[in-house]
Amino acid sequence: CIGRFYSDPVWLLNGLYIEQDAVSMGHRNAISDWVGKNGFRSVLDYGGGFGTLARLVANKRPHVIVHIYEPHPSSFGLRRASEFLNINIVGKLDQEYDCLLSTDVLEHVDDPLKDFSSMIDGVKIGGFLVVANCFHPVIKCHLPQNFHFRISFNFFAWLMGLKINGVLEGSHATIFQKTNTKKLNWKIIRAIEFSSRVGFPIVNAVLPILRPIKRIMG
Repeated sequence: CIGRFYSDPVWLLNGLYIEQDAVSMGHRNAISDWVGKNGFRSVLDYGGGFGTLARLVANKRPHVIVHIYEPHPSSFGLRRASEFLNINIVGKLDQEYDCLLSTDVLEHVDDPLKDFSSMIDGVKIGGFLVVANCFHPVIKCHLPQNFHFRISFNFFAWLMGLKINGVLEGSHATIFQKTNTKKLNWKIIRAIEFSSRVGFPIVNAVLPILRPIKRIMG
């Protein structure tokens, strides 16, 4: 069912729109420029089916090996990716990369923390994850049960052993660094996830009130 959903022509239109939208391309150019400046040799675009970001990286840095992991790739995205010698489509994560990119993926999946854990496993010690999430109800395939992560996602990244380097300038992506291999305590993680989900409506209602007060207080 998910495969049929993402094979709908609307996703081709969505991908084409992204490549014409100045804001969307501004974010992706900021990410691909950052990748180029850091001299990575291997990059994974996680869930990058249409391939826009991967093609930007591959075009700007022809020496970088770029892999796209996408369970439901579009035929158009596959065709465009085939134009680049340094882009490969992979069906599983069986190696570690210098840098992993993920733009607007986790808000679509049933278990973001499980997928995020797989992302972390696919990065070398000392490597980076550049993750852009949109846990907001801007489109119906953004799952409502994940909206609480807009407030708590960075905390879970810390629980999973990542160093949070802040927001990548010019984008809505956050830079995380994998500094060690940490065995995850899923009982604690799931308990905090439950608390985050249950408490989200209250926190989300209070935050708009606190922000003006914070500005007034300086």
